[in-house]
Amino acid sequence: AALVILYRYLGDASMYSCKQLGGYPTLLQCWIHEYFPTVGKRGENWKPADNCGLPRAMRWSYRQGVLKVDDLRPILDELTPGDVIWHPFEDHRTWRLFDEICLY
Repeated sequence: AALVILYRYLGDASMYSCKQLGGYPTLLQCWIHEYFPTVGKRGENWKPADNCGLPRAMRWSYRQGVLKVDDLRPILDELTPGDVIWHPFEDHRTWRLFDEICLY
């Protein structure tokens, strides 16, 4: 449910007349840092996910009030497919054999 509400607020924020973003911005910031590394900077708290021991949101440090929505729009508009990490958790997946019995 939280993602649905956040997605709705992102739709509202995409309008040119919008100056604010509603919802839970920490969740959005974590998603941005995972998928768009050129947009956000990894802070001093950043550690690899495997041996971190911290919640994902604690892996970055943020500066409050630095950029506004109008500042971020051109940055997001200039992103290319190469700037996006399409499968951020791919290295953490393990391959397992699939038995045909699972189909029944």
